[in-house]
Amino acid sequence: MHERKDLRLLPEVVFVNTPFLSPNRPALGASLLQAELSRVSRESRVLYLNIMLAARIGAVAYSSVADDPPVRLLGEWLFSPWLWTDDPEEGSRGCWWGQHENCVFCGLNGAELKHRQKSVGRAVSEIAELWDNYGHLTREIAATDNIMPANYPGSVFPRLKERGVDFEIHYEVKASLRKDEVQALAEAGVKGLQVGVESLSTQVLRIMRKGTTLITNLQCLKWMLEYGLLAHWNLLWGFPGEAPSESVKCAQLVRRLLHLPPPLGMHPVRLDRFSPLFKNAADFGIHAICPKPAYSFVYGRLSPEVVKELAYFFDFDYVNAPSAEYAVDLVHAVNTWRSRHSSAGLFHFSTGQGGVIVDTRHEPLVYTLGATCVRVLDAMDGGTRTNDLPRILSLTEEAVSYYLEALDEKSWIVRDGPSALTLSTRLGTYQPSTGVLRAMARLIRGNGAALSTSGRIHDTESGKEMVCQGREPSRAACSRAGKGPRSAHQTHLTPEMFAIGDDGSVLIRDARLSETLEHFFREQNRVEGASEWCELCVSWPC
Repeated sequence: MHERKDLRLLPEVVFVNTPFLSPNRPALGASLLQAELSRVSRESRVLYLNIMLAARIGAVAYSSVADDPPVRLLGEWLFSPWLWTDDPEEGSRGCWWGQHENCVFCGLNGAELKHRQKSVGRAVSEIAELWDNYGHLTREIAATDNIMPANYPGSVFPRLKERGVDFEIHYEVKASLRKDEVQALAEAGVKGLQVGVESLSTQVLRIMRKGTTLITNLQCLKWMLEYGLLAHWNLLWGFPGEAPSESVKCAQLVRRLLHLPPPLGMHPVRLDRFSPLFKNAADFGIHAICPKPAYSFVYGRLSPEVVKELAYFFDFDYVNAPSAEYAVDLVHAVNTWRSRHSSAGLFHFSTGQGGVIVDTRHEPLVYTLGATCVRVLDAMDGGTRTNDLPRILSLTEEAVSYYLEALDEKSWIVRDGPSALTLSTRLGTYQPSTGVLRAMARLIRGNGAALSTSGRIHDTESGKEMVCQGREPSRAACSRAGKGPRSAHQTHLTPEMFAIGDDGSVLIRDARLSETLEHFFREQNRVEGASEWCELCVSWPC
């Protein structure tokens, strides 16, 4: 084998199936790529290093090493120096949650679901060694763990920060992270997490056996937004036993979530070998199981019975399966979410006279809040049982009920069962994007020294105060918010930049912020004016 740089210069393509995959599981993706390259007359070959290693040391020894690698001399450490410009990092194998209760759709690990992880000291030293060897070549490292070990946020990552490791690390995680864990990951250089959200319905999450709730998932997405972590997640639907009404409720809920990271993909549930849905198909009412059609192209010379034994992905049917239109409304809602996310924001902050909340998810709105109302928002930052709020805030049940009703009416919170979560993020660590500032520019008034206020939620002790409604921007203005060319103007926002005037308006005390919003406002007007002129030209009879 030549040096790694020579491998990349070979005139052929090499696919590598790395240890420690099970030797009896085919690499369907590599086979499909090989078939496509063959179709265009491009040479390729597949190196099954797991089979090569098993043949060399014996099946028994291979299984033993695969279950619990004893030293850093085998497996990926044996082969990766031949193949990669930087080593993959793997701190664990299996899944600590799946070992407790396997998600019904997950077929990863097969018979090796038992969770095994490297010690904190070993994980830190190995990642630090990667930094010492390859930090001058790359800033990114992707962990190959199925799930981040539960103790790593509070142990491994603070020590990496102390060691000066500056990798941008990507991990897969369970959505049940605490806020301090999200903060620790962000401060240690983690830039992106693939989060096991999977659904926006507590009822469907129970069917999946995820061990999470809607509140758990949303608070994780909100905290990742606050600390600047990229959130990669998928939305799954169509599980056996899933009520059609859940899709409708999720579609309605999405209107409140436009400021949170949208899902990368939305897919109906898939049947994978080794998953509980596959192993216990009859219990879920699943029938008509057959391999995905792609297998017939890869294994065209084999009998259907053999192909079924080789396959990993399957088509299927089940009792009371939903119609093809089941998730149409949800799909449309998610597409809207993706298109509006860049200009959607929801954040609040305190001032000397109370507080302010900025909402650009639909029409750009700004409300002033009483000081106690801000306390209520902050008390539900991590999802709180509503029955506990009177004790936490030293308020009467009547007053708490007033605030919950007012905040829910404005779609600033989500209530699920006995708990409620504030969807708004506190200004500070969170900073609004340029798209959100462009939307805010629609609210500037006069010479840019104030924002047009849409209303006020007063503080109350009796719960009998009403929410004041002000003038709201036109829907036409909202539809144009966030558009137009990008600008270099950007300002770090702080609560000290704002104040509440005697008339309830939100005053801008910072000249640079006022200048930025004025710039965005003029920029948008120029673009909109040109667009309107073009429309007139197009429609003018020639």
